[in-house]
Amino acid sequence: MLILRLPEIKRVLGHRADASVYNAIRAGLFTTGVAIGQRAEGWPDYEAQVIAAARIAGRTDAEIRELVKVLHEKRTETLLETVAAWMRANPLGPLEEEVILVQSNDMAEWVKMQLVQHLGVCAANRVELPARFMWRTYRQVLGKAAVPQRVPLDRASMVWRSMGCLPRLAGQPPFAPLAPFAVGQSAAMAYDLSRLNI
Repeated sequence: MLILRLPEIKRVLGHRADASVYNAIRAGLFTTGVAIGQRAEGWPDYEAQVIAAARIAGRTDAEIRELVKVLHEKRTETLLETVAAWMRANPLGPLEEEVILVQSNDMAEWVKMQLVQHLGVCAANRVELPARFMWRTYRQVLGKAAVPQRVPLDRASMVWRSMGCLPRLAGQPPFAPLAPFAVGQSAAMAYDLSRLNI
């Protein structure tokens, strides 16, 4: 795989001006660039070739937009394949753990499943959100006495705090529609409602 710079992208796609490429990106007709430096970006060569081939084949703009979505998703899969290959080639010691940061809990589950497919097992891996990683780092650097174990604004904590506030708020006019969920009906319903707010 090669990373192409803007002049090469224009040649592959047949654009004359830089603005044409960026207009295509804004319109969803070409993939966004990947950072290769502080101010430099490039594009995987296969993405430009696939989109050029789609144009040559007479695909509509709507079809190309769908293709661009697929190409963006493929980047995540390619990145994970690279991570799995690196983990396979550079195993950690028996009591060490890999730390992988992801943007959501859903992505964390997907990463774990993909690691199982690529490595056969997903053990000694901590797949977590950046905020939780930073909080653990604060505790390690500043000391456990200076930083509490749990993040005060962690989603799980906030759900229970919201649930505790529901009965008190249910009597106020703006919150009257929530009263059936908040007062004595069903703890499960109150919990679900609290989760929606966080």
